[in-house]
Amino acid sequence: MVPTIAIIGGGLSGTLTAIHLLKLNRKLRIIHLEQQAKQFPGGVAYTYRWPYQPLNVPAGAMSLFADKKDDFVRFLERDVPISQEPEEYHFHSSYVHRSRFAEYIGTRLNEAIEGKDPRIEYDKRIATVEAMQRYGPKWQLRLDDGTLLTADKVLLAVGNLPPKHIDGLQTGDESQPRYASYPWADDVLHNLKPDDAVLLVGSGLTMVDLAVNLKLKEHQGTIYTISRHGLLPQTHDSYQPFTIDESRYLPCRTILQLVAQFRKDLESAATLGADWRGVIEGLRPFVPAIWQQLPLVEKERFLRHVRPLWEAHRH
Repeated sequence: MVPTIAIIGGGLSGTLTAIHLLKLNRKLRIIHLEQQAKQFPGGVAYTYRWPYQPLNVPAGAMSLFADKKDDFVRFLERDVPISQEPEEYHFHSSYVHRSRFAEYIGTRLNEAIEGKDPRIEYDKRIATVEAMQRYGPKWQLRLDDGTLLTADKVLLAVGNLPPKHIDGLQTGDESQPRYASYPWADDVLHNLKPDDAVLLVGSGLTMVDLAVNLKLKEHQGTIYTISRHGLLPQTHDSYQPFTIDESRYLPCRTILQLVAQFRKDLESAATLGADWRGVIEGLRPFVPAIWQQLPLVEKERFLRHVRPLWEAHRH
């Protein structure tokens, strides 16, 4: 029997996993499932919706591969006219449109498919997984068209769940909805009169994207923002690099310990003339390992108390 791995989700995590599996030299069947064709392979995060939709970090820090730091930059440079030098575009420090990253993911996936071991079968499907059940050592997946699939391993790469519906807000007339609970819908900015007042619930990066795109549409109405913490994303700026000693973070098992160490690094950076940006960037490569070793109760504590501050700075 050929081992089968099912990947549920066609965004960054699911597609990057598929790319790495396609590089193996062995018999393998990969079933890659995504419910919306237009979101494959960018997912919700990188699918084109609006003219203003920049990445959160410079292109120079967005490579898919740890051993190819400039891979995304090299991808962008291929479109530079022959008569011009790629350096003129400053891709390393540019915040390019998110859809360019989706193109990059798709290109690297296609390359992996073309170069795969012939013993590997890659089966991409546009479908919704409605149910999943364990049968002995295997999993059975039921799709929305009734198809049953069997897999040895299942990877859930479904991304962030849609926002909760806000109690007390009503949708109103279905033909002219006045409340949109899903800010990434293609038509979320439609059906607005130029002078309509707009309330954006939340003050993070999605709010910034919506507000800027409303202005690009020459919207004249007042745009209000309401947030529990009143925090806005901090601006990007040049910074002095700061070296993080990950051995001081990895042993930490509580949020209090992590915050204490982070504050120590902020103080050390200040004595060297660096600011918090250098500390954040220095810590970035170690965040997954730090997160994975935290107990569940501490992860929950982070989400309740620290996440708003962290997200306002680390983006």
